[in-house]
Amino acid sequence: MKHLLLPLFIFTFFSGCAVQQEAPYNPETYMRAKGLIDQGTLLLRQEQLSKAKATFEVALSVMKLAAAYDGLGVVAFLQKDYENAAYYYWKAYRQDTEYTHVIGNLALLYEVTGNTTRARALYEEAIEKNPDYAPFRNNYAAFLEANGDYRKEVRAELQRASVLAQHPIINNNVYLLNTK
Repeated sequence: MKHLLLPLFIFTFFSGCAVQQEAPYNPETYMRAKGLIDQGTLLLRQEQLSKAKATFEVALSVMKLAAAYDGLGVVAFLQKDYENAAYYYWKAYRQDTEYTHVIGNLALLYEVTGNTTRARALYEEAIEKNPDYAPFRNNYAAFLEANGDYRKEVRAELQRASVLAQHPIINNNVYLLNTK
């Protein structure tokens, strides 16, 4: 029974690019870039990848923020361009090592590309840095379920995720686990 649980990748990014960088010297520039990142996120939700990509690129020309690089990584990931997704995700991480959304996205990228050792380490790092973010816990549970017999750990992570957020994917994963 391969991969019964669904990852919340899209939800992780679409829940908003939480720009965790402190406001720089020019708050107006920061707010313009952040507004563009929010616009790019909305375009991703509408599956308008080329417009989202252009919006994130413009955001980067206004100000170099990790969330904009992360957005470009998500676009590349959704286009199955994993090499560029990794490039942008790592660029985002180097820009702001406390921007935890990118750690979760890197974990999913490594999972999809078959590097399960690295994926597990990144999921654990994402949860350690942001323990109350439900999508990280859901994705980690899905990863564990797909990569071994970790039923007790999967159940615990899904329980934690469901306490943090009532989301249809999390609820469905709890249901799937309980019917196995």
